[in-house]
Amino acid sequence: MNVTIADIFESKISNEKNVALLFGAVLCAEDIISSTYVSTTIDYLHSFKQMSEKVRFEHFLQTYKRNGVGDDVELRNLENVYKKIKQYRQLKFKNKEEIITLQRLERFVKSIMDTQYSAIKRIEATLKIEALEPFTDKARTKPLVIFTFADENTALERIDTRFNFISKTLTDESSLVLFDFSINDYFKSAELEKINVTVNEIDFISDFLFEFPSPLNLSSGQISLARIEMSNVQWKFFDALEKVNSEAALINFEKQNFNSLCEKYTVHASSFKTLLQKNIDEMEILNDLKKQETDKPLWKLYAGISSYANIIKMYRALEMFNQETELYIKEDLAERTELDKSSVFLYLKCDE
Repeated sequence: MNVTIADIFESKISNEKNVALLFGAVLCAEDIISSTYVSTTIDYLHSFKQMSEKVRFEHFLQTYKRNGVGDDVELRNLENVYKKIKQYRQLKFKNKEEIITLQRLERFVKSIMDTQYSAIKRIEATLKIEALEPFTDKARTKPLVIFTFADENTALERIDTRFNFISKTLTDESSLVLFDFSINDYFKSAELEKINVTVNEIDFISDFLFEFPSPLNLSSGQISLARIEMSNVQWKFFDALEKVNSEAALINFEKQNFNSLCEKYTVHASSFKTLLQKNIDEMEILNDLKKQETDKPLWKLYAGISSYANIIKMYRALEMFNQETELYIKEDLAERTELDKSSVFLYLKCDE
């Protein structure tokens, strides 16, 4: 079961909240898909550290050009540097002057790479995301998949990719969208257990799943150990939600259907619900963390059930795309399903 972070672009969700969503998702979910600024930064940092010197320098030149830094003469001079280094390195026999020139050029390239690496480390330290790096790679053999755009993509191609990505994610029964808790600022909900006594119009049905201490200070190794423990119950629960999704997709999100939706959710997921918190409470890593951070609030994960139309409105309310893109998404989604049909999503409360 995939968990997809619901923040595609610049939105009302701060970088700090995005870091929290990523940490929460990597801790609790088996597979995660994200395309936030924070996640693409992690992808870049991880890739940069794996690059050869030559590739790093080429990447530096691309960034240099893209950001409009320097004039054409400076760019040509920089491009010629590595060509000269390559030429000197290929010489079987170098005289003293050639050796000195090669060393000078290599020091120049090293100084540029050191400066670039220092800048990257500052970004990493500011966002506090180093612990998440080991969970992603280009081969997609790790749990965190970073959704990025090719540098050559035009603005229109990126818009097209964005709305297709969202609509496909929403209709994929094996994928759950993860929102920040701020959706509660814009939409009304009712607790699943109280749905029978709900008289007001609501936008989604909510169900509290479990709470856990903030994982922001965990190391990569600690997160890995916690993920192993999570796989015993939490991941199985998410798999159960896939079954809920497949059946909810056939039901309109309307008041007369709320009991039916809640019943299907309960049938597939309730057997795990009683084990979720117990599993976390018995995890030594999180227990130690809870004792160390007694002054910090616990993070809380919820499940929600709503219509595709309402979930799109949630994206829009958090300014993840503009009205034009919203229309594109609805048109694309309408070719796959009816917008009034239901779907399960997640949201995380992670106040620090």
